[in-house]
Amino acid sequence: MRSTSVKPCVLGDTSAVKTAVLFGNSHAHQWVAALDTMLEERNVKLLTVAHSGCTFSREPVWNGTLKRLHWECVEWDKKAQAYLQEIKPDLIFIANSTSNALDEIDLSRGVFDEVSIMAPITRRIIHIVDTPRHDFDVPTCLARAVWRGKSQNHCTSPLESIDRQRGLVQMKAIEKVPGTLVIDMADQFCENGTCRSVTSDDVIMYRDSHHITDTFARKLAPVLGQRLDSLLQQAPAAAPEVRVATMPR
Repeated sequence: MRSTSVKPCVLGDTSAVKTAVLFGNSHAHQWVAALDTMLEERNVKLLTVAHSGCTFSREPVWNGTLKRLHWECVEWDKKAQAYLQEIKPDLIFIANSTSNALDEIDLSRGVFDEVSIMAPITRRIIHIVDTPRHDFDVPTCLARAVWRGKSQNHCTSPLESIDRQRGLVQMKAIEKVPGTLVIDMADQFCENGTCRSVTSDDVIMYRDSHHITDTFARKLAPVLGQRLDSLLQQAPAAAPEVRVATMPR
């Protein structure tokens, strides 16, 4: 959390000419396994540019773990944006947790400013909407369910209890930037009014209350890829337009 260094990791098709960047905090990094698989199949190199704990904001935000303003994020963000300006990637995927330390106005302004800086140096920005959060630790809940002889279906949350408002605030702010595409994967987590923590084939979806596991992320790669392909076909680079990809509800 105290580092300000930008240390990209190279994944996907590492020899490819086309380059994509995954940018954000730990809620971006949780998509690495999915994007690595998906982009390798599409002959695209993936560079990860992420910093744990850093919300989209040009100003320092209170960090509850450090118990102070997270000044390192401001410095890291300046360096990260300079790096993007230098490499000019073909695609930028962005994902970010929605910090409760910011009100909705500052949250909206922060993400809009961040994306506006990126827009001129890439063909497309793809926003992966923040994932649904449970209010309990999933591995602990699953372990207790097994110990008590209960079904793993015990570890679910009603859809109406999942607060997605802040994620939607981010999405609306990003939609104001021309050429931005939006992918919402919430229907892969929640179905018929219930948000799960284990898939029907027993893949654990979360490693805590809100970060998804690499195994589940990799399982989502085909769906993520289909939605990306659909968006890029509908919105050619010559005519930028904001579109949202999600499954019908």
